[in-house]
Amino acid sequence: MKFNLKKATFFLDKWLLKTIMRTFVFLFCTIVFSLNPKTGFSQNEKITIDVDKTISLEEVFKLINAQTDYLFVYDVEMVKDAPSIALKRGKIKSNLLLKRALNPIGCTYEFANNTVVVKRKDTRVLDAYQKNTFTVTGTVSDALGNPIAGASVYVSSDSNSSDSDFLIRGTQTDFDGRFKIEVSKGLILHASFIGFEEFSQKITSEQQKEYNITLKENINKLDEVVLTGYTSTNQEQSTAASSKITKKDINRQKAINLIDRLEGLSPGLNLNSVTNGGGQRQFELVLRGISTFDIADSRSGQIQSQNSLNRQPLIVLDGFPYEGPLNDIDPQTIETIDVLRDAAATTLWGIRASNGVLVITTKRGFKYAVKPTITFSSNITIGTKQDLSGLGLANAEETIKIYNNEYELNSFFNTATNVFSSPNPFNRNRTFALLDPFEQIWADFYNPNGGISEAERDARLAQLGERNVLDDFEKYLLSPGFIRENSLSIRGGSTDASYSFTATHVDEDRPDLGDEFRRLNLSLTTDIKLNRKVSVVIDASITNSETNDNGIGVASLLSSGGSSIKIYDQLVDSSGNTINTRNLYPQFQDEFIALGFDDPSYNPVLDQSIRDNETKSFNLRLAAGINYKVTDWLTADLKYQYNSVTDKINNNKDVSLFETRINNNNYVLSAIENGNNTVTRALPYGGTLENSVTNNINSIIRGSLKFHKTFAEKHSVAALAGMEVSENTFDLSRRTYYGYNDRTGLSAISSDLVFGPTDFYYLRPFSTISNNNAFQPEVKSRAISSFGNVSYSYDSKYNISLSGKIDQTTAFGINKRLSKPLLWAAGGSWNITNEQFFKVNWVNNLKLRGSYGVNGNLRRGLSTAVIIAFRNNNFINNQNYANISSSGNPNLTFEETITKNIGLDFGLFDSRIQGTLDVYDRLSENLLSPFNINPTFGQSGAIFRNEGSISNKGVELSLNLDILRDTPLKWNANFNISYNKNKVLSFVSNDEGNPTDLIEDVGRFGTQQIIGEDISAEYRYQWAGLDDQGNPQVLNENGDVIGYQEDYPSIDALVKTKPFIAPGFGGFRNTFEYKNFSLSFLASFKFGHVFQESLLQKYPNKTGIFHKDVANAWEAPGDELTTNIPALPRDFDERGFKREEFFTLSNYNIQDAAFVRLRDITLGYSLNSDVIKRVGLNAVNFTLQARNLGLIWKANDVDVDPESIPFSTSEFSDTDDFQGAFRPGIQIPVTVVLGVNLNF
Repeated sequence: MKFNLKKATFFLDKWLLKTIMRTFVFLFCTIVFSLNPKTGFSQNEKITIDVDKTISLEEVFKLINAQTDYLFVYDVEMVKDAPSIALKRGKIKSNLLLKRALNPIGCTYEFANNTVVVKRKDTRVLDAYQKNTFTVTGTVSDALGNPIAGASVYVSSDSNSSDSDFLIRGTQTDFDGRFKIEVSKGLILHASFIGFEEFSQKITSEQQKEYNITLKENINKLDEVVLTGYTSTNQEQSTAASSKITKKDINRQKAINLIDRLEGLSPGLNLNSVTNGGGQRQFELVLRGISTFDIADSRSGQIQSQNSLNRQPLIVLDGFPYEGPLNDIDPQTIETIDVLRDAAATTLWGIRASNGVLVITTKRGFKYAVKPTITFSSNITIGTKQDLSGLGLANAEETIKIYNNEYELNSFFNTATNVFSSPNPFNRNRTFALLDPFEQIWADFYNPNGGISEAERDARLAQLGERNVLDDFEKYLLSPGFIRENSLSIRGGSTDASYSFTATHVDEDRPDLGDEFRRLNLSLTTDIKLNRKVSVVIDASITNSETNDNGIGVASLLSSGGSSIKIYDQLVDSSGNTINTRNLYPQFQDEFIALGFDDPSYNPVLDQSIRDNETKSFNLRLAAGINYKVTDWLTADLKYQYNSVTDKINNNKDVSLFETRINNNNYVLSAIENGNNTVTRALPYGGTLENSVTNNINSIIRGSLKFHKTFAEKHSVAALAGMEVSENTFDLSRRTYYGYNDRTGLSAISSDLVFGPTDFYYLRPFSTISNNNAFQPEVKSRAISSFGNVSYSYDSKYNISLSGKIDQTTAFGINKRLSKPLLWAAGGSWNITNEQFFKVNWVNNLKLRGSYGVNGNLRRGLSTAVIIAFRNNNFINNQNYANISSSGNPNLTFEETITKNIGLDFGLFDSRIQGTLDVYDRLSENLLSPFNINPTFGQSGAIFRNEGSISNKGVELSLNLDILRDTPLKWNANFNISYNKNKVLSFVSNDEGNPTDLIEDVGRFGTQQIIGEDISAEYRYQWAGLDDQGNPQVLNENGDVIGYQEDYPSIDALVKTKPFIAPGFGGFRNTFEYKNFSLSFLASFKFGHVFQESLLQKYPNKTGIFHKDVANAWEAPGDELTTNIPALPRDFDERGFKREEFFTLSNYNIQDAAFVRLRDITLGYSLNSDVIKRVGLNAVNFTLQARNLGLIWKANDVDVDPESIPFSTSEFSDTDDFQGAFRPGIQIPVTVVLGVNLNF
């Protein structure tokens, strides 16, 4: 058979052929010359350990032979009793490996003619130390007290144990970590194990016969392994930008949720506080800036991946994407978290990697210990009540002053006046309106049947102005917060099988009284080696949580409506009995009840006690894998994961609950029947049950081949190729049951109700009440992916990598062009310190790296096709109907992010200073942007188009400093700082409207963006102070001062704010250790952003909630020189929206949000191991931690914490417009944690 080479290379030109030939000649010569025997046996040659293993001495010889081609000559009888040696994945110098292996049997080696000769040590050296010997025993364990089997224990005549001339004798620990060895006074006792720092201590006394040795993990970054979920690479050969968060970093924080433990630990990882969640901060993770316009899903406890791009990083747990809430992961089970920041590290995750990846690796069993080790930890967190003074609410006197002005100015919106406005049945809803204490007083004044005098009214209002509900609120509706966390872990195993089991229970009483959280985590990991070639992994985890959201919450102090609580309210009487804060006017109370209506009064304390809103979540994850070692350099993997997350919400609204009573009263068909004034209800009498169930199931099966081989000592090649198939299933069921009886579990109806005109109306003349029913059958999305990675390393100096992935997903239907994106990345690194010419003694690690690649992002639930939805109970005719729920866009494709990264890794002064410096440029294109549909086309709303783009450019610096390392007092410091410049480059433009519309479209709705600015920047009117009548003024596009009476300025008059999300952030941690004590603290900082207090609360208008600054409102000409708070409206015109907008939507009071915060201080103490081992314990550690200690420094001077907990509750109709900007001022509660950790 002939091969036509010419035809095979028809696509190659001469230049490319020459390049390939030259490259081949170069590599060929390099390999050949590297085998030149004149180079001799280098004792510094590094031997690659592909996986953690325990091998015999003869297997050590074979390992070195396979990577160096050197022969070994030895007496079999001399080495037959040699103990096995445990090796940790990574690299180790050949001379060190041989000495550690030969020392326990009293042997050394010589090298001649490519041959290593093993021989006994010179007996003259040994005989000198045979006299005056005595036996010592002891144990070798890790920092947690777990015994280390197979550790090397030996004695030497000099502290330089690496020199074989000084080694005397050695042994190895047994399965319980115990050893026995002959020593002499003056010798040095050593203990070592791969992956740990060596221990050494001089024998100074014959009286001490027991040594309990604790080895500390080796933190040398060169030995770290970078885990991407698909591959693992030694840090020395890695080309990626990544950082590792260790279990020590995670366990240092005593928060019950994982996300709370991540702040300040990794460069590039920013935690933004987004929601309140029962007085608890909830975060959005942002890695290297926001790269999508899709709104972040604030349902941190719900499934975030269904209808959102989820601009947060992809979470990978033990090699698979994790679909559940991040806080379902038990922090006690985590070994490491690799934060992958550039394309070289994340490309294998394809269209889900655009926002970065967090790879979480859980703890496995011990491969060096057979005896199980049990760890029990218990933490108690004691909180403090929320500081309501931070809300800055106006006192009752100032609030009543503004309300009085409103009542005197306008009667149409005057609730008290309207009670007596008309006997017309269509206005009876006003007659039966609920009144607060202020409105009751005014109603008494307006009562045509003998109202109170003006003097009595003012006297009663003055008395009301002396109240302050905050004291009652704190006493009866808030809790200090209390958390109990208990965890039990059992870990053990051998070289053939290992296991790790952890059970953790959390019981939390949250700061809002009635809000509770319970969580149980069960986790099991097993590793089984069936034979030399086959190993199996089986993992399982269960998270079962229950959340009770029954608190009234601070939101009620900042909202309006029947369930709001005003500053002048009173929750209990002088005897401590709860009282109503809202009542019908007494004159109509009896009439209303006589008609058959329920009492509509509102008692906040009583109402809170009968709330029953429960959410249950069940998260099941099962994973299994089999690994087949085809050869020493080729393995085959097959892995499978099943992850199911179910959320069940049951909101049982008892018939006595305020909301239920109001609904039962509101929805009536008639109050006249057979001539009698009795109620004919539209709703069956009873309670209401709101039930919701969501299921999200994700399955993945993945097969891959891994190749790893070192050629001729210097050429290391690793490759990966594989395919995976994934399926995601989502379904939703939501129903509301009216007339529900909690005792019987029965209800009357569960369908939409529609009311048309009837003969008599009380509270709802024309209205519809919906049961909010919804049912979404199984929606499946599938993907088939193929991936590959290849990396090459020459002489541990030059490293290159290339990765690629093709994701074929059903999201784009049958359009193959859109459904098969090729995403790829290339990277390279240069270990400068391994060069012969680099002879800088104080630089022990210097690596330059760079990468370029393309990642993707995909919004689930977005369709390219038109979707028609069938619905029931049309409002007009009460018939079933259909509408277009999604207009679809056949040209949709995935979002794309191109990342360029240059980095420098360095280690100085024997790794006392270690750090990384990265500079990156990320360009995100084809971003989904909403575009309003012309309603004349028969469909309203918006469709998505791939027309947006965002750039993120930044720099990251991370430093780890061993300031004091070889002294009794040890001091380690860790510092990281990041700065990201985010810029919107393009966005689908809709009609802009007037400036107010644009301000709200950018800040409130997100339907507009500011081109050229940060995605979190907003527009504002440019504030120009007050005029001489106390009216707000702004500047127009020409810089002229205008008032609200004039026309709106043009859009060009608006000013752009700085970002509301911090571009700069970081953390600083210090740890001090002295003997058995440790002390550490963590500080975090942010800069470059702004915040704005709610100006709506500072505008003295209507009957809302006011800030204390309204006390400084303008009152007389000249006040405009000292205040910016407008005058109270004096007529109906001044009460208009435009006057209000010029103040509330201005840049007045935009404040610098930079701060430095002391996150925590931690004190630890470990009991002396010699004492606790007598009672069967390996280690006992105590922890005292104070968290959320407050600000060290802030840039603003308005006495507001820039990180005050923001609220996103639906009750905030008036203060929720600008969530990125709004900060009501609730301080983060201080907590104290007491913890104990027992290991036995």
